[in-house]
Amino acid sequence: MIDRRKRRSSKSALLEQCVEALQLVGFHIYKGNPVFKKVTVNQTRYVVQNFPHPSLYGTRGTKEAYLVADDPTGAFTTGDDGKAHIIMEAKWQESAGSVDEKLPYIYECFRASPYPNWIVVFDGRYWKTPRGKAAVAWLAAKTTDIGDRRLYVLDRNEFIKLAKQIWGSTK
Repeated sequence: MIDRRKRRSSKSALLEQCVEALQLVGFHIYKGNPVFKKVTVNQTRYVVQNFPHPSLYGTRGTKEAYLVADDPTGAFTTGDDGKAHIIMEAKWQESAGSVDEKLPYIYECFRASPYPNWIVVFDGRYWKTPRGKAAVAWLAAKTTDIGDRRLYVLDRNEFIKLAKQIWGSTK
């Protein structure tokens, strides 16, 4: 029997590693939207974890993280405020399961989202199997011909490189 607590903690660990990488390049981290709503100081770069985002069905939902930052490279579509608004999802999978079957749902959510920029980060042994690779390749192929929207499909190391490339190191 699979220990679901272990699986959840691994997924959380992937998200936390991505968030820590953003913190190293100058992002302020908010652990939830209620905390963020209480902020009185305007941060230049920030991450809101457990961000409210409507589901594809129009009901309440959440996304793992919401990033707001400048984009000196032009890698993302920016809003009227000149900042990139980005939804981030982290998908950890160690063994066969149904996570890969959720990728079409993620893609449809991206297309319907009010936020034009999404990053989906993959890690775990499963994504290195033939089926896992095929699923990630399917989603990655969807990153073309999407107009002004931006979808990045990355592994953990690629995400860290992207963060450093776009936002640089604060050290």
